[in-house]
Amino acid sequence: MYKYEFKIEKIFFCICLLGLCNPLYSQTSKDSILQEKIPHLTIVPHMGSDDQNLIELMSDSAFAERNSAILVNDNEFVKNPIGIDMNSIDKKDWEFVQDYPIVVRKINNAYDSIVVENPNSYPVVINGQKYYRFYKIKNKKFELLTMEDIKQNLGLKKQDDCMFMINGFILLKDVPSYKIDKSNILRIDILKSKDIESIRASKNIYIIKILTRWKSNLERNFSRLR
Repeated sequence: MYKYEFKIEKIFFCICLLGLCNPLYSQTSKDSILQEKIPHLTIVPHMGSDDQNLIELMSDSAFAERNSAILVNDNEFVKNPIGIDMNSIDKKDWEFVQDYPIVVRKINNAYDSIVVENPNSYPVVINGQKYYRFYKIKNKKFELLTMEDIKQNLGLKKQDDCMFMINGFILLKDVPSYKIDKSNILRIDILKSKDIESIRASKNIYIIKILTRWKSNLERNFSRLR
């Protein structure tokens, strides 16, 4: 009996991880149709605390290959919503973009924009990454910081080599596309590679570790203070 229950739970977990089951948003049928048309499409929801638990189980490479993006602040491009407190977003203010073409703004800088025709049929390539869908957050403004903004706020020089981590994920590529809402930053730690014994002999780089206000991070932070 216990083996049977474990198998059922495991199957359900795998379905959720692939993004074929989304209890918060009735997107299941659309996801299935898209995956029939695009077999390699990976649909991973990034919404709410339950989905954040699933994200924490992803590998760094899977995290980097996420192929849907977020639009905020009048269609400003955000590669990954890990930097936004999705629990603070009302469901009615979150929508799957279906009306194209649209102008996607502020990709690498304030003046960098592109017109997206229909990513479901023709994926749009931004900084080397293919995107098949866009989500839009309405009725809320965000003060977004790039990794370069954070680097400068820490007093580092432009030429200083840095490795960034957000909630434990190493940003493997396309670092300029990651943005974080200023109010969603819980803490930032900075390390030097020379302080890490196993890589002390390597060229010195700064390791910038960012924690956002995910529920799990808040719980860990609170437990340390008690």
